[in-house]
Amino acid sequence: MAGKAANQNRAKFFFVHSSDLDAVKLDDDEKVDGAETLMELLQAAIGDPCLTALRRIMSMTYFESLERTSELCVRDIRALAIQPLGELGKELEALKLFRIDADRSYEHDHSAKVFKYMIVPAKELRRRANVEGVRRRQRLDEIFKHTPADPVIRALREVLSMTFREATTPYQFDRILEEIRYAAAAALVPCNPILEQIEVEPVAMPTWRRFVDGVDTLDGSDDETETRELPEFSPALPATPPLPTPPSKRFSRWGGG
Repeated sequence: MAGKAANQNRAKFFFVHSSDLDAVKLDDDEKVDGAETLMELLQAAIGDPCLTALRRIMSMTYFESLERTSELCVRDIRALAIQPLGELGKELEALKLFRIDADRSYEHDHSAKVFKYMIVPAKELRRRANVEGVRRRQRLDEIFKHTPADPVIRALREVLSMTFREATTPYQFDRILEEIRYAAAAALVPCNPILEQIEVEPVAMPTWRRFVDGVDTLDGSDDETETRELPEFSPALPATPPLPTPPSKRFSRWGGG
């Protein structure tokens, strides 16, 4: 429990439900550009695309098909990661990660979206607001449910980097997919309640690894070793000697024996 609290204290960003932010009415001196609520004032990044992309990425690591090779899956995962990360420029910089939209050719998605969660800076949750039935103004992090968003952002950025690793064989691409699977699962498991809220299937931490310390456990080498180490047993009964062959009889065409 103490470790969990420490991680939350160190987090720079949190997933917060948009309805909670929209319920905070701004004071007159806080209203800027017509903003009436905290959600309108913050204009925070949307959190749903990061969660759904990372969930789809985890599912793709289990994809097996004759047509869809592991190499193609890695390429598709790269495309899935780029889209939400491109909208998190300031968030990536705050976490000391490289931005995706640094190139001028990157085009931001300004289309309207339906969402439930936003990525809110930790400092904004230290704001105080009036709560009905309570005398003193309370901090927002004492009122709202909030989940650290840093692990999801970091995992998504790490996954993107993994897709650019040098790989030339199916073995190497399979290993990349497994590493992506574990990175995605570790970030998503604490967010399972949020996944259910946005109608996405929750995840479980994988319990089996194919690659252990760089060794492929499915390459069959262990089976060959066990076969070589099996003792040789002598036959239980002595071999049966062959029966003697009876002499052949030859008959003469002239009646001789």
